[in-house]
Amino acid sequence: MSANDIRALENQNPIPKEEGGDAYLVNDNMIPITTASRMPDFIVQNNVDGSFYSTDQWMEGDTIHFSSQETGEYAVFSQNAHMNNDVLLSSTLDGASGQDHLLWTKDMPEGQTINGITEVHLRVKTTDVDKNMLMLGAVLVDQAENAFLCFDVGSIGVLDQQLIQQGGVDRGEGVEPYDLVSWKQVERNRKIIAYGSMDIRNPEAGYLPSSATKREEDISADTWYDYVLYLQPAFYTVSAGHKLELYIVPFCGFSDDAATYDSFSPEELETMGLRPEELIPATRDCSFTVDMDNSYVDIPVVSEKE
Repeated sequence: MSANDIRALENQNPIPKEEGGDAYLVNDNMIPITTASRMPDFIVQNNVDGSFYSTDQWMEGDTIHFSSQETGEYAVFSQNAHMNNDVLLSSTLDGASGQDHLLWTKDMPEGQTINGITEVHLRVKTTDVDKNMLMLGAVLVDQAENAFLCFDVGSIGVLDQQLIQQGGVDRGEGVEPYDLVSWKQVERNRKIIAYGSMDIRNPEAGYLPSSATKREEDISADTWYDYVLYLQPAFYTVSAGHKLELYIVPFCGFSDDAATYDSFSPEELETMGLRPEELIPATRDCSFTVDMDNSYVDIPVVSEKE
């Protein structure tokens, strides 16, 4: 519907044609329907400087392929592994492998833009086959020795803003205007690009949700299985001289279940219609072993802002 179609239904005066009253716009993005077919596949906001650019390249171009610089097996064990974001950032993303996480790194001498879905291929075994929600996670991080400007969430989980003009967005019809703001850049040495996780007990799960049905047979203890972790789709520019870090972890600290699990007793959860055994606990004990000779990551990239 055009703006005048709506105003006619509400018995309001029409907007002049020359001011767009009779224009038909694509829902949500407000693009004239007559030009929608000429739109690029993607309009991307660059994470480095905030500028916008158009691109048709998705999962096209080159692939960054890397793995561990070490060989053999690496055991990951976590006692009271935290699901909390702050704990994940402070204790895990520390630039080195540890007891509760495995780190792979890749130097980036040239700037490149990730343009798709990162696939983390892992061969893994575990003895904790009797535990519920046995999680295998991966976190891809942009890292630099010197702090760099980026758009990152604050303590309340939203991007910081800076005011450009108070009341700068006229909403019409006497409605109070919005403030005109822009995202505010902050300095970081590490910025999470994407993350993902899956249940170790379901190695056949793929990218589509329909593939993540529960496995009919339990996995066997101390037996190797192949997994593919699909991280969040992303357009993200890694500046020249930075480093990519990939952390393999036995948890992923981005679940809203954590607060629910910690705040109520099992009895209280059941009265709310929730099954405690199906919620992801805020902390857990679990372990797995990675075959580093048969594990790697593939990241789709193009040249910076290509």
